[in-house]
Amino acid sequence: DNEAFRFLARVINKLPYTEAEMATYATSWTQSVKETLKLFNHDTLKHPHKILDTLSVNDARRTIVTLSKPLAAFIAEITKNISNISTVKEKLADKDTRTEELKRAKTFEGTTLEKTDLDYPRTVCTAAECIEWKTEDIDRTTTQQTRTYKNPCHPHCFLSGIDVDAI
Repeated sequence: DNEAFRFLARVINKLPYTEAEMATYATSWTQSVKETLKLFNHDTLKHPHKILDTLSVNDARRTIVTLSKPLAAFIAEITKNISNISTVKEKLADKDTRTEELKRAKTFEGTTLEKTDLDYPRTVCTAAECIEWKTEDIDRTTTQQTRTYKNPCHPHCFLSGIDVDAI
């Protein structure tokens, strides 16, 4: 195959070649044509592949992409809660802490996230001036930038073909 390609490049670039090289290139070219025809005539290429298998892979990819942002928010909240629990445990373990501080520290204030389903799509503007970045503390040493869309274009969107659950 490489020899046939080299010969083609030589012909196009008008480079010299000998009769022996021409014979080698011709043999290689003939062999390449035979192998290509054999490939095209192969039984597995005569029947189309199952499109539903491809669609299911694409559906799985779309689901993963759609869920990645909410999952990241859940993980961030869980990490904050774990950090808060550790802080409370440290305070409780400190023998020098006063009784009143211990009483206040024994209650844990965690956060929860809830999903609110809408019956209709809601679109937002994604222009740079319509996006606000907020820095959130994940734990004592880690922060995360979160994108917030300030300007809903259509709080109740009537466009057709818009996925209600897309984030």
